[in-house]
Amino acid sequence: MKKFSRRFAPLLFAATCLSPVAAHAGSFYAFGDSLVDNGNIPRVYLVPFSAIEGPLAPYYDNGRFSNGPTWAEILPGLTGLSFTAANDVAVGGAFAGPLTIGGTTYNNLSNVPSTSPPFTAATTTALPSFDEEVANFAAAGGHFGPGDVVGVWVGANNYFVAAGEIALNPLAAQSIITAAVTQDITQIETGVGGLISLGAKTLIVQDLPLLGFTPDFNTQPTQTIQAVDAISIAHDSNLSLAMGFLHNSTGANIILVNEQQLFNEVLANPAAYGITNTTTACVTVTACLTGTAATQDTYLFWDGVHPTASIHQFIARYAAADLNALRALTAPAQIAADGQAAFSSQLGARMSDLQAGASGFALNLPQQSMVAELGANDAAPDAQVGKLSGFLSGSYGFGNRNQTAVTSSFTYNVASFALGVDDRIANGIAIGAALGYGSDSGTVQYGSKVSSNAYQFGAYATFYQPSFFLNLKFAYGIDSYNNTRPGVLAGNITAKPGGSTYDFGMDTGYVMHYQNFAFGPIAGIDAANAHINAYTESGDAALTQSVSAQDYQRVIADVGLAGSTELTLGAAELSPHVSVTVNDLVSGNGGNFTSVFTDEPGVSLTSSYPKATHVWAELRGGVTAALSPRLSLSADFATTVAKSDGEDHQFSANLRYSF
Repeated sequence: MKKFSRRFAPLLFAATCLSPVAAHAGSFYAFGDSLVDNGNIPRVYLVPFSAIEGPLAPYYDNGRFSNGPTWAEILPGLTGLSFTAANDVAVGGAFAGPLTIGGTTYNNLSNVPSTSPPFTAATTTALPSFDEEVANFAAAGGHFGPGDVVGVWVGANNYFVAAGEIALNPLAAQSIITAAVTQDITQIETGVGGLISLGAKTLIVQDLPLLGFTPDFNTQPTQTIQAVDAISIAHDSNLSLAMGFLHNSTGANIILVNEQQLFNEVLANPAAYGITNTTTACVTVTACLTGTAATQDTYLFWDGVHPTASIHQFIARYAAADLNALRALTAPAQIAADGQAAFSSQLGARMSDLQAGASGFALNLPQQSMVAELGANDAAPDAQVGKLSGFLSGSYGFGNRNQTAVTSSFTYNVASFALGVDDRIANGIAIGAALGYGSDSGTVQYGSKVSSNAYQFGAYATFYQPSFFLNLKFAYGIDSYNNTRPGVLAGNITAKPGGSTYDFGMDTGYVMHYQNFAFGPIAGIDAANAHINAYTESGDAALTQSVSAQDYQRVIADVGLAGSTELTLGAAELSPHVSVTVNDLVSGNGGNFTSVFTDEPGVSLTSSYPKATHVWAELRGGVTAALSPRLSLSADFATTVAKSDGEDHQFSANLRYSF
């Protein structure tokens, strides 16, 4: 009996990708004030740090305003972003923009004359504001690529000036606060907007903790503490509105890190962060100032307003967790679509069995069959019309998807089982239905885990003649997820959304014969959708997200050639087969959905599924060995060619015994 290679199982069944292509990770850039500055005042502006911090300058870490690296220097190593010292252009003392004090306009606190003797500025070298940092970066030809991430932390220096004004005129506190916050937020919005205009697509912006907790203020009169806390609250509220507006108007994703939430968690449980002193500046305690780094890092604050390096480490870890979480959101639906396609592929395998004359009960061990057994003599002379038959099959697949500019890479495993019955309603026509169960899992870059169980139903129909076949199939699944990702402290962030998937496929082929060879054109089309319901994560309130409902859709068409022949090796009949197709992503480069971090619900983020390769080729082949009239064994492979989003490779085996 001659055999002709059936159109391969849908590419939507995730083929194994053994070696991803180069990742698309970008670079990290940082702008702002002393909470970001990595030593630029002495290194770039050549101002001795002793001019800024006096005799304590040697205890500061190489011109940083702390005892170690800032969060902006730590974050790249936690997110796969490249970084050099020159990428950090922040300057300590930076105002958000130009600020008029006593009739004179300043850009940096270090240029403002002291209010105490000798009433001089720390330096006469002009240092920039945040808005000037952005302007200088642009003037030097700076711009950002799609995978770059920009960090911003600025604003507090404006409020130190406002606090001084309130101390001189406490009755005008509210008007001073309103004016200061309005100006500060407007200038930050201008600067962040400028970064977006230079190409920034993803930004991490830090707001302010309550300034009343800092050593410079926590021993002041209650009225002063209340005033600076009111400034912090107004700043954070208005910054959220401004960043939300920028996202809505530009499409840029702005992760707003809620420092009030983070510092409140540290203050509520300092031991969890290794902190024993939350109120005193390390530089004012000799045992801390001259102590080891381990001793210094038990303090929350390095000096009157700046955190220690250990807190910068935690800030970096929280910001990195936010960024990694955002970039992992597109993985679950892609894995679900692959799992559904695995079930759908088993329906295709069953139709090929029917075309080959299968009857009775067939048992297919884990496989991903790629061979159609339709030939000149296969048109069903051996099957009884109207007789029900059944099958039980299983499949297993694994692979990965490459990192893109804004989405994380992931690996996956999909296992699927199907139990079905079918009926030959006429010669050359069969219909059937099946129930299935799928277990899908995935590991996303930087530790997120995807796990889902799928309960599936499928229906199929095949029409076949000696030189032609047409297969139709539809599959639907209900999905239950249990997803996790690492938190910063003990305990994972978890989500348990529900969802559904469907897959509709049609494939056809025309068979020609020459001597012992069968060959001909094949074509097919497959449409799939994976839907995940809206959900909210559980866990650390500084990290959890609320994610809208999402739909991942794709339609793939293919056309190509297939051929097979027969060989005899001892008592075994061998049927090698090969197919080459050109595949086209007809539509459905994913879609968009939104999310928010629950501690910043006013700042929406938009996720887009990665853009897949539009046209690529696929080569498939293998061999089937008929070991006896009832027992056959097949081994197959598949590989993609010229697929820019990653090469897929698949190897499979199928053992079939018919009763």
